[in-house]
Amino acid sequence: MATILFLSFYSSKRFFLLKVVSQPSKEDEVSNLKNFAYREKAGRYVTVYVYDSGANKDHSVSVEPLTTSEWCTNRHQEWTSQTGTKKGIFPGSRNDPRYTIDDSETDKTKDSHGSCVYSMAVGPRFGTAKNANVVIVKHAIFNKKNPNDPDEEDTVESATLDGMASLLADVKDSKLQNKTVINFSFGLTSALEVASRDKVYDLIRELLANDVVVVTSSGNDQDEDTGDRSEVDDYPALSRKDLQNLIVVGATNNAGETWRESQGGDLLDLSGPGEEILCARATGKGVTVQSGTSFATASVSGLAAYFLSLPELSERLKRQGKTAQNVKDLILEKAYARTDGEIKVLYNGEKSDLKA
Repeated sequence: MATILFLSFYSSKRFFLLKVVSQPSKEDEVSNLKNFAYREKAGRYVTVYVYDSGANKDHSVSVEPLTTSEWCTNRHQEWTSQTGTKKGIFPGSRNDPRYTIDDSETDKTKDSHGSCVYSMAVGPRFGTAKNANVVIVKHAIFNKKNPNDPDEEDTVESATLDGMASLLADVKDSKLQNKTVINFSFGLTSALEVASRDKVYDLIRELLANDVVVVTSSGNDQDEDTGDRSEVDDYPALSRKDLQNLIVVGATNNAGETWRESQGGDLLDLSGPGEEILCARATGKGVTVQSGTSFATASVSGLAAYFLSLPELSERLKRQGKTAQNVKDLILEKAYARTDGEIKVLYNGEKSDLKA
C-alpha cells in the first residue's frame, strides 16, 4: 500500500500553494486544510530539467514566523536536502566574447527567478516532486553592449535556442526517455524570425517524440487595465498550436481566480497558484515572494514528475511515443476549477486533512 505523507503549514496565505495542489474539492476551502498530502515517491527516479538562471545551493528556509531566529539549518534546505541527484548543464560558446559562461548551478540574479522555479518544482519545502532528480540548465549571460541594436536581441534568442538544443542532447545521451520532464518558464517574442520559430517547434517536437513531458508558461503580459495581450503570444507556448501534447500553464490566486497578468486563450491548458507565492530566494537564507506564470508552471512540472514516479500509473503513462500525451491527459483529468467559470487548476489526486 502506498504511503501518504503530510507536510504541515502555518497560517500564512502564502503557504496555501501546496495545500491547493492536494485540495480534494472546491467545497474544502484552502484555509480549512491542515497540510499538503503527497505520496512518498514524490518524483523519485524521474528527472526534471529546469532551464533558467540557476538555483541557490546554500539555501535554507524558515517556518513561520519568518524571522532570522527561525531559520532551519538542515531540514528545509531547498538544494542540499533535496534527495534526488543534481547536476548542471552550461550551454554557450566560451569563444564568444558576448557571453559569460558560469560553470556553476548558483543563481546570481537579483530577482531569484531560477531559485524560485527550482524550489517550486523539486524543493523539499515548496516542491510538488520533492524526491525527483534535477538538471539545472543555466542559460548563458549575454553581455549587452548596445540595448538598441536589434542584432543583440537576435543573439539572445540564439543563445536560448542553443540551450534548448543542449538540453535535448543531454536527454538523449542520458537515455532518460519516459522519465523526464522539461520546465520552460520563459518566453521568446512572437516576432522571432521564421527560422527561429521553426527551431523552437522542432526542438520541442523532438523532445515530445522522445517521450519527454514538456511544460511551459503562458506568459505574464496581459494588461490588467485594458485586457490587451490577454492570450498567449510568445514562444514556446505558441508552439502548442501544432503540438497538442505540449502543456501550457497560467497562474491563479489561491482561490482559483485568474491572476491579473496571466495570459490565456485557447492555448492555455490549466493553471496553478502564481500570485504572491513563497519560494527560495537566490542568495543567503530564506524566501522571496513572487508572482507569475513561471512559478505555476514549475508546480505543474513537478506534478508531471510526481505522476510519472507512481508505480501504479506506469503502465498507463509510459507508452512509447505516447508518454507526453498520456501524462498531459492525466494532469487535465485530475485538475478542476476551484472557482466557477475559471480555468482548471492542478490537483495531485491526494487529500489534505481538514483542520479540527
